[in-house]
Amino acid sequence: MTWDDLHQHAGEGLTVLLGPAAEPIRALAAGRSGLGEHLLAPWRQLPGIRLRLETCWLGHAGTGPGSLRLAARTLTLADRLGIPAVLINAVRYADVDQHRLADVLDAARLLRPIDRRRLDSGERWLKPPAAMGETARRTAEAAGHGDDRAARLLADTTATADACTVDPVEDLGLGRPHFPEPAVVGAPGGLEHAAGLLCERTEAGLIRRGLDRAPRARQRLEEELDCIRTLKYDTYFLTVAQVVADGRELGIRVAARGSGAGSMVNHTLGIATANPLDYNLLFERFLSVRRASLPDIDIDGESAADSRSTTASSTGSATNASPSPACRRPTAPATPCASLSTSAC
Repeated sequence: MTWDDLHQHAGEGLTVLLGPAAEPIRALAAGRSGLGEHLLAPWRQLPGIRLRLETCWLGHAGTGPGSLRLAARTLTLADRLGIPAVLINAVRYADVDQHRLADVLDAARLLRPIDRRRLDSGERWLKPPAAMGETARRTAEAAGHGDDRAARLLADTTATADACTVDPVEDLGLGRPHFPEPAVVGAPGGLEHAAGLLCERTEAGLIRRGLDRAPRARQRLEEELDCIRTLKYDTYFLTVAQVVADGRELGIRVAARGSGAGSMVNHTLGIATANPLDYNLLFERFLSVRRASLPDIDIDGESAADSRSTTASSTGSATNASPSPACRRPTAPATPCASLSTSAC
């Protein structure tokens, strides 16, 4: 993140936490409080941000990260400049006895031997309130304060955590379907425009398939469109149809399979080849207003190897001899895998 990014988002409730790895706090570790204050100036000048300094004691000696002396210096500087301080524990693992396991897993992840000079102190676990309260008391005491300052440190930490709370459903939309914006699929007018566009394209597909005068096909299409419109999945189907069309335009053979083949909408959009009425396929097995989960449209795509094999077969001689490079028909890049599920997250 650049300073321009910070200025752009500063007025949007942005909270900035500066901890032991930040330059101002590293200056404190080196005993240069004046330099630390100077390095904090640009942060303090950012309008509309909630600036916090992190105090962290992990039982380390000296004045480096995780030491009590650095935590006390950070608290002192925060008080001098009027910046709220918060208490952190740099949590790596859930239980107190998992620090050695964390060292091993980190070494395996980084593909390097365990550095015995930097072994975990065993303090970076998810501590209960009582343990964090004792850490706050020791930090305040080291900075020359009493229990009142420790209580304020805990209160500021709680307030900052509450301000940064993110609801997985309300704020992030987890568990809800997310589709491309309607404009991406040719409907700049929003969801209503997308619904109308889907109706137009399926109607055109019905004519193209020669089913425009088949009452059963038209009734089935209207019922499916009503269901899709009710669930507001119009952009989902338009997106999958565009992906399939793009693949075919590149010379990649694609075909729908599974329950998605039972949809007349998929058939008229060119996603599925088979007419579901010819095989008595049920749309409800694929999509229903009674089921909240997003349906899967499984697409089998031709792999690059299959594409090359097909090209060689179509251009080779009757004796299966490999054609010369000049006779080969150029092939477009194909999908890297043989199967693609288009279910949105």
